[in-house]
Amino acid sequence: MPTDHEITILALQKSLTDTERLQFQSEYNARQKSITASVLLAFCLGGLGAHRFYLNQIGWGIGYLLLCRTLIPSLVACVECFLMADRVRRYNYRTAENIVNSMKMISALSKNG
Repeated sequence: MPTDHEITILALQKSLTDTERLQFQSEYNARQKSITASVLLAFCLGGLGAHRFYLNQIGWGIGYLLLCRTLIPSLVACVECFLMADRVRRYNYRTAENIVNSMKMISALSKNG
């Protein structure tokens, strides 16, 4: 049974042709992030901001690195372990949106060109 997140991703694909759906799946599978990996990174290396770098939040990751000697990022990362699943779902949804929008722009440009 698909999750709400998977249903939302499928809804994004409705406007795509079969070929575009295959391209979307290929691109999405390459760019999506794993919930398990993000939780493990937050738990094991969260004090260094590894989970933030994993989700392409470079600024936050650098902030964690700069403050790692204070142990504050480690405490925050312990709390973030419980929030990572939702963050990864949002990241993956934004990634899917970006891929679909890019495909629509390319399709529109190829029709006009």
